[in-house]
Amino acid sequence: MIEKLVRTGHLNVPERLALGSATIYSTEVAKVVTRVLEDAGCFPENAKTWEQGHVVHEGAMLQKSSDQKIRLIQQRHHPLSPTVLAEQKITDFVEAQAAVKAFIRAEWPANIDGIPIVWDS
Repeated sequence: MIEKLVRTGHLNVPERLALGSATIYSTEVAKVVTRVLEDAGCFPENAKTWEQGHVVHEGAMLQKSSDQKIRLIQQRHHPLSPTVLAEQKITDFVEAQAAVKAFIRAEWPANIDGIPIVWDS
C-alpha cells in the first residue's frame, strides 16, 4: 500500500485499512521514490517540466540529468491560467539520497493524503 500511496498520492478507505498503520516512515517513502527515479528517470513518472502551451505540473518533481545529477524542479502555474508558468525553482544534487529527501520535504512535508510521515533521523 505504501507503493500505491507514494506513486498516486492517494489511498481509498479499504486500502487505508490494509495499510495497517496510521503513519509511514520517510525511509519507506524514499525507497519507493528512489526506485521509480532509477527505473523511469523521473519521479513522479508522468511529471514533465513545463513547455510553452502545455499545462504546468504543479509541485515538485525529480529528474535524472545527462550529467548524472538529480534535478529537483519545483513549479507552479499562474492562478488564472494553468498553461502559464508563474514560478519555477531548480536545484541540482550530486547524491540521489539528498535529492529524494529534499523532494519529500518539498512535496509532502508532513503527510501524504492525510497519512503522517515520521521522519527518521
